[in-house]
Amino acid sequence: MKGTTVAAVSAALVLLGHTAQATQQAAAEEDSPSATVTAQRGKTEALVTGAEQWGDTELGDTYASGSELRTGRRSYIEVGLDEDNGFRIKGDTQVRVDKIFEAAEDDSGKVIRLVELQVIDGEVNARLTRIPDDSRVDVTCPTAVAGATGTGFTFTFDRAAMRALVKVAEHRVLVQARDRKDKSVTVNALEQVEVQSWKDGKITATGRGVLSEKVLGREFVERFRQQAEEATVSARATAAAPDDLGGTEARRAESEAAALDAARAALTAIVMRLAVSESITVADLLARDTPAAARVYEIINAAEPIGTEFAADDSCTVVVEANLAAIAQAVDRDLAATIASVREIPKEDYIRIFGADALTTTKRAAEVDAKRRLAGKLNGSIIARGRTLHDESLRNGRVRTTVLGVVEGAIIEQEHYFSDGSVALLMSCRLTKIVENFPELVGDTFLSSPEPVVFTDFEDYRVMRTRLLSALAPGGKGGNGSQGELAKAVVKMLGLEGRMDPDATEEDYGAFLASMGVAPPGGWSVHQFVDEELLAMILIQLLGLGSEMQNPNDPAQCVALLKERGLLLTSVRDLLRNTNLLTQTRGDTARPGLYQNNLSSTRGR
Repeated sequence: MKGTTVAAVSAALVLLGHTAQATQQAAAEEDSPSATVTAQRGKTEALVTGAEQWGDTELGDTYASGSELRTGRRSYIEVGLDEDNGFRIKGDTQVRVDKIFEAAEDDSGKVIRLVELQVIDGEVNARLTRIPDDSRVDVTCPTAVAGATGTGFTFTFDRAAMRALVKVAEHRVLVQARDRKDKSVTVNALEQVEVQSWKDGKITATGRGVLSEKVLGREFVERFRQQAEEATVSARATAAAPDDLGGTEARRAESEAAALDAARAALTAIVMRLAVSESITVADLLARDTPAAARVYEIINAAEPIGTEFAADDSCTVVVEANLAAIAQAVDRDLAATIASVREIPKEDYIRIFGADALTTTKRAAEVDAKRRLAGKLNGSIIARGRTLHDESLRNGRVRTTVLGVVEGAIIEQEHYFSDGSVALLMSCRLTKIVENFPELVGDTFLSSPEPVVFTDFEDYRVMRTRLLSALAPGGKGGNGSQGELAKAVVKMLGLEGRMDPDATEEDYGAFLASMGVAPPGGWSVHQFVDEELLAMILIQLLGLGSEMQNPNDPAQCVALLKERGLLLTSVRDLLRNTNLLTQTRGDTARPGLYQNNLSSTRGR
């Protein structure tokens, strides 16, 4: 990286847990510190301490500090630090486990047990449920510093661009730049920040323009308007088959799954840019409304292929589609500015359909919008805790002028034209001039202000899906909580709370329900979070509907059966409400479920 030392932008992702119990600490002390492979897929390798050659990993393998792990394309390794904490190392990623619960001193001089994982290149999903009070987990890379009290986050480091991206699923993360101790920002759940070098970095933003009645005339725009219930949004993506996989069926299965994820990511990008008005997009709305974001992403996640094609080399092309009216309902806004079905079309087709004047004016509107967003991102950069570049520009006209000049110099990186007459431009601007003019003010490292998470990778979405779905619970942002909390709520609903000891733990509640045949496959994991599929399985068990299914342990079948009955099950409160509802509506001829049996058997006690 030219002109910038790694030390100037080196960083560590620090995660501090405050919910551990003394028993976990004692267990960790008795065990020999190691990282254990708990799951893997595809090409996975390890370079153990002192070795010169990489070797394949196996389930159950343990690795001491100093070992490195790497994955190939569409591969992963899940590594457990103990029963409750671990990491998922995603495809095309290399990490080094530098320390595993080793004694170290923190900034205050207190002795702690330190876990340190260095991301050399790629992406890691951290799943930290219960970190002992006397321990700390650091995830390091050469560009970011962060400290979290949460359980789930995604940490990505692009070695070529020297850029880190932190996406938070739960609780809060304190992201801090190493160049200055006071340069930090708190990132809340479902937010993300990026960290990179001012000297070599760049920022990007997408602007959108729509057909303007003011410029082109109402009659011109109305010629292309389509009934909202008939309009759709669609996206296409192609994925290659893995080179290291043999057999047509297996290769095509892999390429189809990758193409479906890529198509949904492309659909996300289009949906986020849908116009609510000439200046407001769906993304702007979702930034302020987490429940609406949850509804929109669920629509995209459920988007099924309307076309699938395989090529001779087993690569796959998938087209997915979503209904525009459903998206409008999800955001609770009239998408009147989106006048027709939206799919990407060639520039030549755009000119043929809408004409050169529409191209010029709409593209210009997209450019203005993109530059406005770039200015917002640049002005929002953190220069000290609670202080942004914008704050300084209000006091210093030279800073304000320089920012405007950088934004005006932005270039177009991508152009996208759509069948509803809209245009999207991805634009970027380099950051070099800021640090050249104000080195003392901004330091070496660019730290963005938090912005809403954008899921361009649907594996990331699945990791954070529980948190998003919890926003759909009545009351707004109340979460589904843990399986232990769910077990207690179900026992209370059944009227069996009196049979529990006053000091019963969540594990006791789970064991009590399991003795009655109510439990997730594999039993209750009281510290794990609750999602829609688990809620569906528990509701099926409570109502005794398992006999109506081919496999009552298949989460997808459980969800499908409930949806057939018109049920949207996304929160614990939905489960409690629908249990009462279904037992009332199934009628006398229906076989009583566990809920009915236990309720009647406990009356009078």
